[in-house]
Amino acid sequence: MNDLEPLQGQWGQLWINGDLIQETTGFNAKYKALMKDYLTCGENTNHSVMVGKDGDGNIEMNKVNSRMLKLLIDNWNKGNNPKFTLISNLSSRDERGEERIALYGVQFTELDLANWKSGEFCKTSQPFKFEKAELLDSLN
Repeated sequence: MNDLEPLQGQWGQLWINGDLIQETTGFNAKYKALMKDYLTCGENTNHSVMVGKDGDGNIEMNKVNSRMLKLLIDNWNKGNNPKFTLISNLSSRDERGEERIALYGVQFTELDLANWKSGEFCKTSQPFKFEKAELLDSLN
């Protein structure tokens, strides 16, 4: 019987270009296979082949500073979208260790300029696309 507990998000950490982003409250990144369908003679079955991949994700943060505005607004106003490296770390808090994933060529696709409401904590969501992912460490 396997008595391992599921991993818990509160033990996750995120770095942007080497800077720890402590205000992170959620993170996700995923690849989607880009498929091309084809038919062959003598069959009526549709086949598929992977022709590429698309990486995207999102960072959820408590609004505690102007970090994302400082990283992006001047560049975006000039028509530039800089690329970043993100590193995600999720600790198991037991003997399984940590899972670390690096994302390269990260470009953010939206920027909250202002987002607040009376009586509520301010939060921001930062969607992005990425070019490549690498598994740096895996769980035991």
